[in-house]
Amino acid sequence: MRRYEGKDFLPVEIDLSILKRNELAIAIIVLCFAAVVGLGKVFTPDPVRVLSWQEWQVRKVTRQESSERRVLAADVNQLADILNAGASENPARVQIVGQSIQRDIDIGSAESLADERAALQAALDATWGWSIGNQSYNAAVAATLQAQEHIANGGN
Repeated sequence: MRRYEGKDFLPVEIDLSILKRNELAIAIIVLCFAAVVGLGKVFTPDPVRVLSWQEWQVRKVTRQESSERRVLAADVNQLADILNAGASENPARVQIVGQSIQRDIDIGSAESLADERAALQAALDATWGWSIGNQSYNAAVAATLQAQEHIANGGN
């Protein structure tokens, strides 16, 4: 044991000879570290700060709304595809696709998208009505176009 400033300590030796043999591994590790630091700078809000609980909730709701809006847009596009297929469309297919869309409408939770969900529901009802012969093709197309515009314009 050696003494340093009145304290006993054990000497520690670090063998750095391994670094000479693994230069490629070290280079990869350094590049990975640089990439992680770079990504951190990209995704860190500007100015750098810790988000408050309210700010975090706002970001969470915003992400949820944009995700739900994408789902609603995909659903209304499915209805448009069904209507574009015209009279050759099978009512069973309309029912299966409609049930999937209905689930998306039912699980929607963003309150700000209630009008968009209502427009999609009206388009879905009109398309179901058309597929079984209770409504005209033009009424289903009009409801679907209105829902598309409503979803694309954010309810305006």
